[in-house]
Amino acid sequence: MGVSQEKILVDIGSGSDPGPGYLGLDSRKTVNPDIVARLPDLPFKAESIGGFRARHVFEHFFSDDVIEMLKQGSRCLKTGGEFVIIVPHFSGPIAYHFDHKSFWS
Repeated sequence: MGVSQEKILVDIGSGSDPGPGYLGLDSRKTVNPDIVARLPDLPFKAESIGGFRARHVFEHFFSDDVIEMLKQGSRCLKTGGEFVIIVPHFSGPIAYHFDHKSFWS
């Protein structure tokens, strides 16, 4: 499925599997994303993105970097755009994986 020019959608930390209709953004070149970028910096112009999705990404960052990603996302989103964040709940066993740096409720 191609990405619409009217509404660009970006899957942050997509690995090799961005969702249908999303451009994949990842810091790892080896997973062959559409966009290689080092988080928390988002390499987009202001008000240029229709939506972001971050699935199981934010828990891998300390809170200061999460705040910076949210600021960058707000800058990049078009009016009415969405930023969907999916993280493990702190009460579940997966929340305490060795490389998780923040916990969510």
